[in-house]
Amino acid sequence: PMIFGASFRANGNLLSQWRGYSTHGKGVSLGFNPLHIGELAADQGFSVGRCIYGPAEQADLIEQLIDGVESLGIERDAEVGSAREADEVFRELEEDLLRTAAILKNPAFEEEQEWRIVSPVMRDARHRRIHFREGASMLVPYFAFELAGSHDAGVHLDHVYIGPSANAELSRNSLRLYLQKQGCELREGISYCQIPYRKR
Repeated sequence: PMIFGASFRANGNLLSQWRGYSTHGKGVSLGFNPLHIGELAADQGFSVGRCIYGPAEQADLIEQLIDGVESLGIERDAEVGSAREADEVFRELEEDLLRTAAILKNPAFEEEQEWRIVSPVMRDARHRRIHFREGASMLVPYFAFELAGSHDAGVHLDHVYIGPSANAELSRNSLRLYLQKQGCELREGISYCQIPYRKR
């Protein structure tokens, strides 16, 4: 089984994120409207969840899941009047278990305050919205998530940050023209991140 996810940060302007995820001098942080992303996710069968970083909170959630699996197994045994294999119960709950696992993260990443949208379980790579792209060392499968609804002229963005750049104003102007060309609605405009740019 395959699941696909996309990650969003609650803070769109963190130095660690610019360093870790953007090409030096060329980074852009897109601020999506969370309510709109939630609606798009629901329309496409994705779930939305806040990542859980605390070991105690993770342990509580895992314990609840195990209790739920155990309870379902007992309930189903009573229904059919005979013992059921544990893996049959797991198969029934597989999607919930995988989607829950997708929002558990190492505490070292807590500053990201990440939210994720997670796809339904896919069982066949021939699904029309599963594609492949070139990765650093292998093919990477991905799911084509629609960022604009059927009634939208373009993508809804709340705000955009330009990352550390030697040409902040030129970058802002060209990005504004590009977003205009793409029909993106931008509610709060484009800002420079205010982090000093240093050549490498």
